Amino acid sequence: MNSHNEIIKQALNDYLQIDSPGYGVLIKGDWGCGKSFFIKQWKKSLEGGDVDNDEEYVNLKPIYVSLNGVTNTGKIDEAIKREISPILHGKFMKGVGKAMKFAASIALRFNVDAVGDASPEQMICTIDPKMLLECDPTKVRGKRILIFDDMERAMMPIEETLGYINYFIEQVGCSVIIVGDDRNIGKQADYKRIKEKTIGHEYRIETETEEA
Repeated sequence: MNSHNEIIKQALNDYLQIDSPGYGVLIKGDWGCGKSFFIKQWKKSLEGGDVDNDEEYVNLKPIYVSLNGVTNTGKIDEAIKREISPILHGKFMKGVGKAMKFAASIALRFNVDAVGDASPEQMICTIDPKMLLECDPTKVRGKRILIFDDMERAMMPIEETLGYINYFIEQVGCSVIIVGDDRNIGKQADYKRIKEKTIGHEYRIETETEEA
């Protein structure tokens, strides 16, 4: 990774040290410059270390969502649920009783399709991602990091996209990284007018081959 992009990586690491920062960070660059590769590698670097299997809480990892082709905020909710579900599934491997008790403690909802010792596959969890991310930190630990990639590829108005993202910044206190080619957003006037409410810092990715 070239030195410029290393500086961006360090800036993101510094951003994560701020509790409830109140703003998001934009990682931008031309199509094909390696933005998605960069952010996925950075995300991977945050996922190392031992996994805490304490049954009393969820240990969140960074949540990555592509906005490519999404037509409404419900689709984004579904994408976040898909990211969170494997984490919750691992918590519920020891039976329905503990799963139901844990779910009740963090306001998740379960439908159990079998009685007795149902397997995790027989349990359907309806996750409200906002509710999960907002809940008591004694139940959900780890940095609450959301990464929204492909901002310019969303099939919904940019004000709706950023308004949805801004909820997690202002109301939930998450650390939010937005990735995209902001010069390819259709309505530039709308984007420039509203982005200041959501984006506090911007960094441009350089193509990895430029240094060579």
